[in-house]
Amino acid sequence: WRGAPPSDSGGVDAASCRAVAACIAEVHEGSGVLEVPILAAARHERGRGHGSVLVALLVQMGAALGCRLLVVSATTESARFWLTMGLHTPAGCSPEIRGTLREL
Repeated sequence: WRGAPPSDSGGVDAASCRAVAACIAEVHEGSGVLEVPILAAARHERGRGHGSVLVALLVQMGAALGCRLLVVSATTESARFWLTMGLHTPAGCSPEIRGTLREL
C-alpha cells in the first residue's frame, strides 16, 4: 500500500446502509499469505474510493495477522486498480515470492 488510504465509510453507503463494495479474504496459515480471490464494488460506486478503503483494511488486517504477502485474483478489468494499489504482477516479483505463489 502506498500513501494514505482515502477517508471513507469502508464500503458502506452511509445514507442507505447498503454495501457498495465487498471482498473475500483467506489467510494461508504458516505461509504469511493473505489471499483475496474476490474484491468488487457496485458499478455505479466505482471510482469513489470504496475499493481503496477495503484494500487498506485488508493490508492492516493482514499485518495484524502476520501476513507479509497479499495475493489477489485480477481480471483484465481490475488489473489497473490492483497495480494502482501498489501490487505487482508475478513477473515483477522476486523469485522467492514467485515460489510462494506456486505453492498456493
